[in-house]
Amino acid sequence: MYWNRLRRPVLETVDGPDSRGVEDPWVTEIDGVFYMCYTAYGREFHRRGRPTHSGGGITPMIARSHNLITWEVLGPLVRGEDNKDHVLFPRRIGDRYVALHRRRPHVWLADSHDLRAWPDADYVYYGGDHVIGLATCKLRDLVDFVPNAE
Repeated sequence: MYWNRLRRPVLETVDGPDSRGVEDPWVTEIDGVFYMCYTAYGREFHRRGRPTHSGGGITPMIARSHNLITWEVLGPLVRGEDNKDHVLFPRRIGDRYVALHRRRPHVWLADSHDLRAWPDADYVYYGGDHVIGLATCKLRDLVDFVPNAE
């Protein structure tokens, strides 16, 4: 395997929700298309309550690519709260995309037909008063979701 460093990042900050940067990319391939779940940090906080860190808000974002170089930002999984841990299941469940995400201290399931709209009313509480490291989970499907022991 050979790596080539590109002159520019494949996903750059623009303004608004990612004006302070992006981090924690998690790429999932579904039906030959690549989806990146990542955390965007913005300078402004336009949400309920108080930000969880000084200087702005945290937004869980999703982007799409057909070649892993050019990315189209689809938008946030959650609006109106600091929320950064999210990951897509590696296949659709029925005709829906499904994601795990954390609303402290719990883990939730969310689903979407287009990866742009994630109806809050459809979120399903998945479990626990503990933090699950989503990046270390095996996400084969809903039936055999098993967090790795840490």
